[in-house]
Amino acid sequence: MIRRWILLAALAIATLAPVTAAPARAPSLDRILPAVARQLAGTLLDARGPITSPNGKQHYEIKWLTPDGRVLWLSADATTGTILPG
Repeated sequence: MIRRWILLAALAIATLAPVTAAPARAPSLDRILPAVARQLAGTLLDARGPITSPNGKQHYEIKWLTPDGRVLWLSADATTGTILPG
């Protein structure tokens, strides 16, 4: 009898436990780069990602060469390509 209650309690806990969804898959970098290029002239040197932030949003870290020779490190939203502040 006690086993049955333990089993029912475990089943109830498992049923009520929150389900965490897997993060949506971000578009590939080749789809994001045109949006980055529209915001900032230059060319891609290197990139990593997509990286998932603690808040659950995904971004790419991009090393970018400007036409005047400066190297910039950018963070771009993985779904829109918008360059993120900071």
